[in-house]
Amino acid sequence: MMSRLRHTPFHSPIPPEGGRNSTALREIHTNAQSCLNTATLNRFWMIVPFVTADAERLAPFLSRHQWFCEIGGHILFKATDDGDNPLHRIIQCAGCELVQTSDSGIYEAWNQAMDTLAGKALPEGSYVTFLGLDDTLCDQYCLAVARLSLTGDSPDFYFGNAEHRLRGHIRHQTTPIHPKLFGQNHFLFDIAHPGLMNKWETIRNVRFDTRYRLAADFDFYIGITRNRKVSYQKIPEIQASIGAEGMSNSLAALEIYPREWSQISSRRKVELDVPRLKIALLRIIAHFPLAFNSLRRAAWLIRGMQAIHKSR
Repeated sequence: MMSRLRHTPFHSPIPPEGGRNSTALREIHTNAQSCLNTATLNRFWMIVPFVTADAERLAPFLSRHQWFCEIGGHILFKATDDGDNPLHRIIQCAGCELVQTSDSGIYEAWNQAMDTLAGKALPEGSYVTFLGLDDTLCDQYCLAVARLSLTGDSPDFYFGNAEHRLRGHIRHQTTPIHPKLFGQNHFLFDIAHPGLMNKWETIRNVRFDTRYRLAADFDFYIGITRNRKVSYQKIPEIQASIGAEGMSNSLAALEIYPREWSQISSRRKVELDVPRLKIALLRIIAHFPLAFNSLRRAAWLIRGMQAIHKSR
């Protein structure tokens, strides 16, 4: 089984932040390789929601994450209750688990999947991550996390950098070593959610607020960090390659996010360090969809070229 392990084809082109991290990166690569022979991912869970319309994307997702399952990782799919769907048989044949109940959207689907995990009595030190069918978890990052999590008191969260994909264009996101998401106030969602490794003991009793359409994950982490000081560690690797075609990158999101940010700030009694001016400008440009889409593609191209230049 181990000989059939296939690596995902992308690795971080973003240079590590500083000389000390360069050494850390080499050590993590070495540790990750040893994980292939000495450790498994049996304490790692991936939660993936889908609907029947996602049929064409399910098989590619399973293929991209074959390595994850082959070394012990668990994938829990959450589907709506739509009868004996052929997709469900594909999931079961792949050795993955399926939760099949009706839901009102992605946040309720995640909550239902977490309820399922809560009933499994996961071993101490387990980690959970949330992905969509267009996302790909990076193997080197995941294996580095697995190795590090065995070396003592593991942190509440592991995270890395990210790669966002939109219609053939790639944008690289360099995550700060000390994210504002894990601060005590002036919060900013400056970590990509897909691939963020959440310690199960930390999130087990927390759920997503389904009153929000797009910002429930932001509210989720603010709720955790407001109640306690959390620990975290950055891995200088790409944590995931993320599809950017979803609702969060749509024109409608420019109207939804500011409204929900205000609601979070009021309900949680916190300040948010969110890009309000940028969103306001984009909302103006969005009245001209052709210009908006052209500018967005240009921005992605520029950022992609900058990342490639820095990696040389």
